Amino acid sequence: MKKHLFTAVVIILVLAMALSFPAAAANEDIDMTAEGAAAEATAEPEEAAETADEPVETAEEAEESAEPAPRGLRIVVNGIDTDLPAMLIDSTTYVPLRAFSMALGAKSVIWHPDTASAEIDTGKYTVEAILGDIEITANGRHFYAPTGNRLVNGVFMVPIRPFASAFGADVLWAGEIATVYVTCSGTGIKSGDEYYDQDDLYWLAHIINAEARGEPFEGKLAVGNVVMNRVKTDYYPNSVYGVVFDGYQFSPAFDGSIYYEPNFDSWRAAKLVLEGAVVIPECLFFAAAYLNCWATYNRDYCTTIGGHAFYY
Repeated sequence: MKKHLFTAVVIILVLAMALSFPAAAANEDIDMTAEGAAAEATAEPEEAAETADEPVETAEEAEESAEPAPRGLRIVVNGIDTDLPAMLIDSTTYVPLRAFSMALGAKSVIWHPDTASAEIDTGKYTVEAILGDIEITANGRHFYAPTGNRLVNGVFMVPIRPFASAFGADVLWAGEIATVYVTCSGTGIKSGDEYYDQDDLYWLAHIINAEARGEPFEGKLAVGNVVMNRVKTDYYPNSVYGVVFDGYQFSPAFDGSIYYEPNFDSWRAAKLVLEGAVVIPECLFFAAAYLNCWATYNRDYCTTIGGHAFYY
């Protein structure tokens, strides 16, 4: 009797293990973070699992800012409905990086767990996105993504407009039918060397470095905005060099600090501003936040970022 009872217990345990195996395998696929699908082709299984320990923000944190997507939100690329699981985060349309990249014609997507970044080969140049960062880089250019690259339920999600711009794609939002139309010719984008006016880039990076070297990155962008806002008005010279050296408007232009070599973030901020990144639209003046100056009494206050107060 005991022998038969022992045999029955063994059979039950074997059946239980066999039935649980598919479920465990399914859960492993669901739990793969960021570019798990890309890692299947480009990395060992250990690397894919390793990404779970390195997200910049957890799925729970990302979901706190996620909004319900409009009913039937669709992403259409070159006339083809992609069925991508798009969502709204901070009123911005987000799409899964890998699936959207492939829909735009990417050759491959590689996940780098050591840098928490994805590298996309377009066939012409490389696009890079880093989890938690506020930009997409491609072909020497920097596209502003102010709401940041996110990890949601283990999937690397990117804001659709700056990411599409890195591929040279156009984006049109049709709100009445909750549809995003993306048109991608596959020709790509000009390189940074071709696209940026090198004289404007040089002086913008130098004035940002001189005025905001120790400021937060948003403060660097804001200083760049002030310069470019002046370039666009009729009251100041129409070049970055002209604005920077216009009388005694910027002290670094006459104390010599304008000539110091810009750090990496100053170059990066200058490129983002030249691509259209804006944190303080229309502001024309800034000064040390603790300083009562001409702008304090004669211009409308806008905001304070780091150690600088900005005025219209």
